Amino acid sequence: MFWEKEYQPSIVGCKLSDEELQEFLKENDIGLQIVDNSTRWCAFAQYYGRNNGLNDIESASFSFMISNFMSFMGVSASTEAYYKEETIELKILDMYNDIQNEECSEEDKVKKLFNRIFLFYRNNIKEYEWMNRRLQLRISESDYVKFQQIPGETLTDKFRRLLRIEEENNLLKIYNICPKINYKDIENFKIETLNVFNEIGYHPDFNKLDWAINEIATNSETSNNSNLADLIIKVYCLLENITNGVYINGE
Repeated sequence: MFWEKEYQPSIVGCKLSDEELQEFLKENDIGLQIVDNSTRWCAFAQYYGRNNGLNDIESASFSFMISNFMSFMGVSASTEAYYKEETIELKILDMYNDIQNEECSEEDKVKKLFNRIFLFYRNNIKEYEWMNRRLQLRISESDYVKFQQIPGETLTDKFRRLLRIEEENNLLKIYNICPKINYKDIENFKIETLNVFNEIGYHPDFNKLDWAINEIATNSETSNNSNLADLIIKVYCLLENITNGVYINGE
């Protein structure tokens, strides 16, 4: 046990009853019954993750780690096939130990650990994925020759370079087709973002898209003088976790 007493999810802002959380689980086909505090934390973490930019699998793994570190027992979501969860657990244990050395109340330490685990999943979880998907396809001889010319020592390196090229192309497309207007309000921002993404054939998870739009719209740097194309590019980069992407200024 990591804490001197048992804490409820309400300590990190949960205002949902067990019944409301159970209804959320049912609506999203999550096979979990809330029967104790561990499953309560697990359910809330699923809800929190999906409503704050994590996809379904990321939220499931997040819920396991949260239930593990916030309650008496972790509730497995069988996501160890997707992520290096033993390594993740050690990483979070380091976070816990660091927080334990801070001068603050245990309640504040619980809140800090929850937030740090979430930020870790939002910003770094892709670094801990297993390479468990295999692509099998047939291509022509001429396409094979072109593929071999792509820089990279392995097939994986070449494939990742293609993905980066696609990301850069999407950034250019967004800037070129986006209306040259400034930000008006969040509803207009959502409509224009959806229109641009549909035009370039980019269809992210809707909940994650809604989260990203809200993150950018509520950012302190966003105002009525903000260029809409720049904001939509920020949404795309947030969704794709691009921190060093192509900078486009239209010149």
